[in-house]
Amino acid sequence: MVVLDPVADGGLVPHAWRGVYHEALLVETSAVLAERGGVPVALPEDVQGLVERVHGDRPDRFDWANPEESGVWTAYLGEESAQRAAGNFAVVPRAGQVAGLHALHREGRWEEWEATTRLGADSVRLLCVYVHPDGRESLDVQGLVSLPAAGRGDRPAVSDVRQVMGRTIAVRAEWFRDAKKVDLGVPEGWVEHPMLGDLVVLRQPVRDGRVEKVAVCGRQVWLDGELGLRRE
Repeated sequence: MVVLDPVADGGLVPHAWRGVYHEALLVETSAVLAERGGVPVALPEDVQGLVERVHGDRPDRFDWANPEESGVWTAYLGEESAQRAAGNFAVVPRAGQVAGLHALHREGRWEEWEATTRLGADSVRLLCVYVHPDGRESLDVQGLVSLPAAGRGDRPAVSDVRQVMGRTIAVRAEWFRDAKKVDLGVPEGWVEHPMLGDLVVLRQPVRDGRVEKVAVCGRQVWLDGELGLRRE
C-alpha cells in the first residue's frame, strides 16, 4: 500500500480529514512516517511502536521557545481534556461503587441517544437495497436475495437479521440528516426491532441490470460493485 501524504513538504491537512482525526495527530503521523526515510512499514511488527510514537507522551511535543508553533498541539490537548471530562460524566460506575439502582439515574446524566463512539462524529448503519422494475426489493443487484420482510408486530427471524446487518455500512449521520425527498425508512415490520429499526435504507433503482444513483441532500449516493459506497 502506498500512502499519499498531503502534509509532507509543508502541505496542509485537508479540511475533510479533520472531522475524524485532529489536525495535530495527522501532522504528527506525517512527521513520524517521514522519519523512516521511505522504509516500508511492516505489519503487524511496526504498528505498536508507530502508534505509541504518535499518541504517546513525549517531552518535545511543546516548543517553549516558540509557543505559536505548538498551537495545533495545544488545541488538541484542550479538546482531548474536554472530551475526557465528558466521557467521565457519562461513564457507568462499577458495581461496587453503586449503592442502589437509583444512583444510575441521577439528574444530569446523559441520555442513551447522546452517547457516541467518537465525539463529534455521529454515525448510522446504512443498508443498500436494490429496487427492481417490478417493485421487488433485494439485497443483491441480480435480485436473487430478497429483502427479508415481516409484518408489523412480527419478529424477523434471527437468520434474516444477521443477513441484513452483515450488509450494513457505518457512515456519517450528517449525510442523511436533512433528507426529505427520498424514502430512507426501514420496512414496516422492522420499525420496532432493536437492531433493524434504526437502519437507514438506501433504495437504489436497477435498470437493465445497472444500479442508478440516488439523490440525497444534494449529493449522489450509490453502492459501486468495485469501489464500494460512493458519494459525489
